[in-house]
Amino acid sequence: MPLDYSKFVVGEPADESISFCSWKVVEAYPDQFIGKANRPRAKPYFDKILEDRVWDFFYLYNPEKPSEKPRVLVPTVQLEGFLKSINRALGTSLTIPGGANQDRFYLRFGQGDTPRPRYLQRSRDQKSLKIETFPDFQQADYDSFRNAHGAIQEDWLKNWQMLVPRPSFDKKKNADKRAAKRRLERERMLHNTQEFLHLAGKGKGADVVLVCMDVEAIEMPPNPVSEVGIAMLDVKDLNGVEAGPGGQNWWQLIQAHHLRTKEYSGLVNHRFVRGCPDYFDFGTSTFPQEYELSEAIMAILEPYISQNRHVVFVAHDTGSDIKYLASIGFDVLGLPGLVEELDTKEIHLAWKESDQGKSLASVLNDLCIHSKHLHNAGNDAVYTLRALLGVAIEQIREKSAKANGEEYRPALFDVKQETEVEDVNSGW
Repeated sequence: MPLDYSKFVVGEPADESISFCSWKVVEAYPDQFIGKANRPRAKPYFDKILEDRVWDFFYLYNPEKPSEKPRVLVPTVQLEGFLKSINRALGTSLTIPGGANQDRFYLRFGQGDTPRPRYLQRSRDQKSLKIETFPDFQQADYDSFRNAHGAIQEDWLKNWQMLVPRPSFDKKKNADKRAAKRRLERERMLHNTQEFLHLAGKGKGADVVLVCMDVEAIEMPPNPVSEVGIAMLDVKDLNGVEAGPGGQNWWQLIQAHHLRTKEYSGLVNHRFVRGCPDYFDFGTSTFPQEYELSEAIMAILEPYISQNRHVVFVAHDTGSDIKYLASIGFDVLGLPGLVEELDTKEIHLAWKESDQGKSLASVLNDLCIHSKHLHNAGNDAVYTLRALLGVAIEQIREKSAKANGEEYRPALFDVKQETEVEDVNSGW
């Protein structure tokens, strides 16, 4: 039989057998625990949660912080009754959630004579909850908490923490925070790129070597690595060399390598992308065996590593390439001298102030950089590094043009180039 709370007087402690939940958690229930289909139907009932109903409110101070405002609770049985009334009206099946969230709705206090919720007031068919003042904190609650065993105190405080909704209740707010953090990281990455290239700031990249890698894998499971492309640019070599339109004058300083896994050299991707492993346009391909790939990569980087140079890893969608490189035993994040990772996909988003990532071909198209034989790892590494230079330069140019009220277009828009722009809409 439900307990008759009408007999309670203000300040009377509840029995430790009574389960409570926070009123704030109750108010957050529709946003956190009702699906998108039923939420619009049930929300009006929560907006008028006090009307035509009786609620008994209790309060609870934190004995460790008695000067702070107490938290407001209601017996869980009253919330269950409220949910049942909504179910009867709408034909829904709203219940106390299960799993980890269930404990938040069945909180009990008083074990080991620790503080228990104290009665505050009854609300009967009101428009809004009105609490003018709370009763003073009881010294007896402080004494009982202090005298309790340490484990019991910890359990009480754990329950106290569950009297507030989880921060993740506001999914949109959290999503907005994450998006803002990603945008900030992109802008930081773009600014660092410009500093490495002495285009902005104090030129902190005096001793930096940009090492760009691209990986191609066989399209059929288990998707073994079939190509590794490496393109390197020593920032020291840029001294005294004008960048030229879109960084074009720096392209000649890029050193390129193309490693093809000997065991898979006879296979060519065609289902999802049009592979072209035979068409490396910036040098001669080499054919190490699969177990030799990691050592072959290190041999290429060795001259810089042995000189203790600072290495900046570059890729288009770095996470994917790092994962594939790890599968052949090459640990990018453990590379000696590594000081930064630059992702051209993210840097391009920072330039365009967008959240929709683009393929390498699309980024090159935005920069008016002509390309051919993409999806050859060696070529992709070179074009990714060209894209990095281009975005770093063009972002500064576009910003300046806008500040001066001038029309902007990429510097390479009408510059003759050796290769033609690949069709980014071809699906390959």
